[in-house]
Amino acid sequence: MGACRGAIAQPPGAAEHTLALVSTLKARFGAQVRVAVSGLLHAAASEHAATVKQLALQVAAGAELVQCVPCFEAATVTRFVADVRAAGVQCEVVAGVMPIRSHAELKRAARQLGIEVPAWLQTELRALADTAVPAYGDQLFARLCTELMAGGASS
Repeated sequence: MGACRGAIAQPPGAAEHTLALVSTLKARFGAQVRVAVSGLLHAAASEHAATVKQLALQVAAGAELVQCVPCFEAATVTRFVADVRAAGVQCEVVAGVMPIRSHAELKRAARQLGIEVPAWLQTELRALADTAVPAYGDQLFARLCTELMAGGASS
C-alpha cells in the first residue's frame, strides 16, 4: 500500500497529511500493511531539505519504502539517498527510472509527475527526429541504470 505524497504540486500541509496517514495505517494495521512514501528529488535546496526531513519523519512513523520519482541523472539520486541516509532513513530507497519513448510522452509524464526535465536532455531530444527518440531513450535508460547500480543502488 502506498501512502505517497504525490509528485504533483501539493497544497500546503500535504507532507504532514502523509505523515498522519502513515501513522494511522501503521497504528491500525501494524505489520499487515507495508507503507511506501514518495521521494521527491528537488533542485531547490530549501525544498530538498524539507523533503528529506519529512521522509525521515514518515519512515520513523512506519513507512518501509521510499519510491523516488523519475530522475535522469544518477548523481542526483545518489546525493538524495546519501542525504536521507544522513537523516536516519534506513529503509529501501528505490530510484525512479523512466524510459523515454517520445517527446510528447516525456512532456506529459514530467507535467503529471511534477518533475523537471534537465536542460541538457531537452537539448539532446530537440536535436533528434521523433523516430530516433526511442533508441536514444533506451540508451539513456541503460546508462542511468548502469550508473545507479555502480553507485550502489539496489536492483
